[in-house]
Amino acid sequence: MASLTSSVANVAFAAPAAPSSSAESGWTTEQSRFLADAIEAAPRARDGKGESERWKKIAACVPGKDAKQCHERYKAMKEEMRAAKAGRE
Repeated sequence: MASLTSSVANVAFAAPAAPSSSAESGWTTEQSRFLADAIEAAPRARDGKGESERWKKIAACVPGKDAKQCHERYKAMKEEMRAAKAGRE
C-alpha cells in the first residue's frame, strides 16, 4: 500500500457506491481501499489545523462510515503496517 498520507491534487470528494460484502472488522475490502485512496487525496495541513474537516472529506468518500470511524480505521491500518514491517525484520 502506498503512503497513507501522500497527497494528490484536484481530487473530487464524491462518495462511491455502497460496498458489496462485510468483513470481520466491520470494514469491507472496498471501504478500506476507498479510505486509503481518500487519505492520499486529502493532504494534511502543515500546521495541524483543519484535521476535523479533513476527516469529514475523507469519510465522504467511504460509504457507510463517518469521520471518527475512518480515523480509527486509519490508525489500525497504520499499526498493522508497523507490525508487518516489524515481523519482517
